[in-house]
Amino acid sequence: MNRTHVLIPFILVTLFLNSGSTYANKGVKKVAEVIAAKTTNKEKNVASGLGIFLNKGYYSFKSSADTTPRVISADYTKVAGPRSQMWRECIGAARAAEGLRADWQEHLKMVQDEIGFRSLRFHGIFTDEMGVYTEDKQGNPVYNWQYVDKLYDALLSMKIRPFVELGFMPKALASDLTKKVFWWEGNPSLPKDWQRWQDFITAFVTHLNERYGREEVAQWNFEVWNEPDLTAFLYVPKDQDRKAAYYNIYDKTVRAVKKANPGCQVGGPAVSHKKDWITDLIAYCTTNETPLDFICYHNYGLDGSVGGLDPAGQKRYFINRNPLAQVDQIISSGPFLIAKSARPNLPTHVTEWNTSWAKFDHVHDSYFNATQQIGQLREIEKSKGIASLSRWTFTDIFEEDGIPPSPFWGGFGLVNLQGIKKASFFAFKYLAELGATELVNADKQSWVTRDDKGGVQALFYDLAYPMKEPLKQSNNEFFGNVHPPLSEAPAKLVLSKITAGKYKLVVRRTGFKKNDAFTKYIEMGSPKDMSLQQVADLKELASDKPESTETVIIGAKGLFERTFTVRSNDIYMVTLTPVRK
Repeated sequence: MNRTHVLIPFILVTLFLNSGSTYANKGVKKVAEVIAAKTTNKEKNVASGLGIFLNKGYYSFKSSADTTPRVISADYTKVAGPRSQMWRECIGAARAAEGLRADWQEHLKMVQDEIGFRSLRFHGIFTDEMGVYTEDKQGNPVYNWQYVDKLYDALLSMKIRPFVELGFMPKALASDLTKKVFWWEGNPSLPKDWQRWQDFITAFVTHLNERYGREEVAQWNFEVWNEPDLTAFLYVPKDQDRKAAYYNIYDKTVRAVKKANPGCQVGGPAVSHKKDWITDLIAYCTTNETPLDFICYHNYGLDGSVGGLDPAGQKRYFINRNPLAQVDQIISSGPFLIAKSARPNLPTHVTEWNTSWAKFDHVHDSYFNATQQIGQLREIEKSKGIASLSRWTFTDIFEEDGIPPSPFWGGFGLVNLQGIKKASFFAFKYLAELGATELVNADKQSWVTRDDKGGVQALFYDLAYPMKEPLKQSNNEFFGNVHPPLSEAPAKLVLSKITAGKYKLVVRRTGFKKNDAFTKYIEMGSPKDMSLQQVADLKELASDKPESTETVIIGAKGLFERTFTVRSNDIYMVTLTPVRK
């Protein structure tokens, strides 16, 4: 059936509503809502590709023809509610064995000291390099938790809990030793003996109970496997159905976990692409009375690119033409499907999320990535349907395809191999510095908050597609070069009814050549190897030094006003802190 009679009016009306026209009145908005109700999710995604983002009816970026000055205004006494903490519930890392390294732990400590995530998810807790499962000469299972203890002890000492991904298969327990994934050879096959697998899982959780306490472990999340919808990550014999095979391993694994500690939160299906598995897993667990505590899946935002593993980093990838299109994908993948299921109140954890799924993609190193992710977080938290959105990853110590080839190589991390903070690091740092109470604020690309000490914080940004010609260059072709912002405009911050007194005003910024070590690295010639002085220079550049610090007096009217020049993909953090006598 030809659906253009729905899609075209939807696009045209949405564009009209956001054109700045004085004729875009309530009646026209009502028409848009009616059309939107008749538009399928697939059609909405088509619209997203044209630069239109649908969120509860309509949304788009400000038209270039709209010259209305941007004003970010908040009244200290008008509270919107508590700040969302969804963004900090989880962060990712590559694999467990890397977590035994001193530099990995140094990077995590820096992240925890300045940001403070609550849980950490990674692959490979059961791989042979962790030494958890072998068999003696008689074929009896032998468990060894020494390296697991070292890793989990380190995490908990930094006040971050494991978000435990249960996989891959220990080789001594694997049904097919020829199967492997990644440079470090995780085994993606099913167990050769289901009873031994269940006994192993129960022994693992029992040990955690004994070491860390049953009540503590009951606060951990356990995710069964990683991306089982992809052949690389779950090997299933040709005569077996992949989805059915996953349901079987999920059922047996969750029951083994609950046997040791019924309070543990266990979920799946941790899929990459096939989101219909979410609906089907809920139906399966409902029918078979299988425990299911949460739904989890992954989401990456690319456009017009080839998927799959890319060990040599040779494929061409393209960012989506609408930086917020990924938001609709995330919400429609989880909360939308769950709401229509037999378990409509299941929490949703997006356990991997980033701009690109490619490991060798310089968009991850760019200042644009920081603004895109903070913009997506702003929209996703409004939906209130996501329990956690886990940035993949916190560090570029990441060896899925071998040892990284250079200091900035397109890795997923917030910090590079040498511990240099990327622009994205500061997006999360600024979120962490916001007050606990959000104030009412009509601006779509900002937060204004207050804390319990009388301080006020404003985080605002200008998210914009960074290329003059969409999809003319792949990510590495574009982001591997220096790109100044395409525009700039004033933004006026107006804060009212603040308690009169003396305040310390601090202004910080992340964007082009501001906390932007990667641009400087490119200007250095992108050296494969860096001197200690070059590393020190980039760390100094990305140290978040304030653009300005001053003392301001708030008078009896309680008013603060300041105008800032905001370039495309800038992020500003402005704080007013009372000066106590």
